Amino acid sequence: MHGWQVSFAGALLLGHALVQARPVVLTEDLPPLQVISKGKVVSGEAYQRAQQILTLANVTAKPQVLPWARLYKRLETEPDVLAFSLVRTPEREAKFIWVAPLFHMELSVYSLAARNLTATSIEELKAGITGVKRDDVVAHYLLQRDFEFGDTLLEVKDTTDTFKLLLKQRVDYIPATPLVIQAVCKTIGCKAEDFKLNFTIHDLPQDFYLAASLGTSAELIARLQQAAASLIETVPEIN
Repeated sequence: MHGWQVSFAGALLLGHALVQARPVVLTEDLPPLQVISKGKVVSGEAYQRAQQILTLANVTAKPQVLPWARLYKRLETEPDVLAFSLVRTPEREAKFIWVAPLFHMELSVYSLAARNLTATSIEELKAGITGVKRDDVVAHYLLQRDFEFGDTLLEVKDTTDTFKLLLKQRVDYIPATPLVIQAVCKTIGCKAEDFKLNFTIHDLPQDFYLAASLGTSAELIARLQQAAASLIETVPEIN
């Protein structure tokens, strides 16, 4: 835990919020940003920061854990939905309200170390199959670069499943970071040495946000952003 502090003036002002917020709060299993056990969020760096913001803004709803594609669909189509952690991209900019940054990651492409695959660019990935999470920003990024499902892409429901497919050699490459590898391996029994870093996707920065659906109460958004501003620390970075 990073020990974020709250300014006295900000906390006092937020403490006087009289309206009890009733939004839906959604998240997914994405270690180490948010870690799920028995269907509930139990830890995670982004979860801790998001929870501080929600608490300060007087939002008492417990996060509901959904597969990513279902979460994304609800965020796109229903008002008064909050979700974390969502990557902010130009393509998504107008689709959601970007409440507050939570984390930054640099994303890379990995393969199995034992196979010694040699891709060093996005174009070279097309010689194999890349495992991606359904409706994830990486899937959208690769589709825009002429990747195709059933040919160069295999789509699964969550990040952990991409690792399982890689270990079974059903895919050749997956997107990940060292801390994501460490976190996933704690749950499925792999080791960091099992993976080879092929290259970093420098033009796809991963700025993870607490986001809200269009149509969400302006009063709620204002309180959430005020709460985020009262947390005294820069956005942490995971590599």
